[in-house]
Amino acid sequence: MSDQPSTLPEGWQEIAHKLAHATDPTGAPIDPGIMEAVIALNALGVETNASCEGHLDRGHAAPWVDFHAVNTETIRRQAREATRRLQEAEEQQAASEVLEELNREMFKLAREENVAYYRGSWLVHQALEAFYLDHHVPYDLQLYLHNDSFGYSRLQPHGIDYQPQRTPEIQASNLKRYQVEMLSFAHFLKNDYLLRPRTDFKS
Repeated sequence: MSDQPSTLPEGWQEIAHKLAHATDPTGAPIDPGIMEAVIALNALGVETNASCEGHLDRGHAAPWVDFHAVNTETIRRQAREATRRLQEAEEQQAASEVLEELNREMFKLAREENVAYYRGSWLVHQALEAFYLDHHVPYDLQLYLHNDSFGYSRLQPHGIDYQPQRTPEIQASNLKRYQVEMLSFAHFLKNDYLLRPRTDFKS
């Protein structure tokens, strides 16, 4: 039985066409084994910027996708500018009330920046919660989000960092299982989650 739905999620074909010609900074195309997950995440509402299907001879022996929230450039710029203004005022020994006002503005923008940064990972987090409600696999195989402090996130299996501790045979076996798990999540997004009413996942 084919897992191809009769209806594709909104924007799926356009995203797939665009990504079919995408390359990384080295000029390499998106790995075919991770392509469906990359398309699904972009359709969900985040912007992917790097990915890998996983390899035994280089990089990580597990699949992963890096992404970030869209439209964060303005708040990033405003937060940087607020920090710069505060630093300049401190260097010029501005009055305490001026420093307090600049400090309040900087922290206000920092909070807004934090919300904007993690809007993308929040979308994926909700999708993972829905996926694992009925999809039960060992913890090592489960996908999770590794977030940094600059608004970038990586979707990867729990066991990714422990692959080097394992024998080559186990690494090879786990790589296949991790790839299946990533593909299962991509299929869930494509065939179920992204076909639900948009308020289910974009609140």
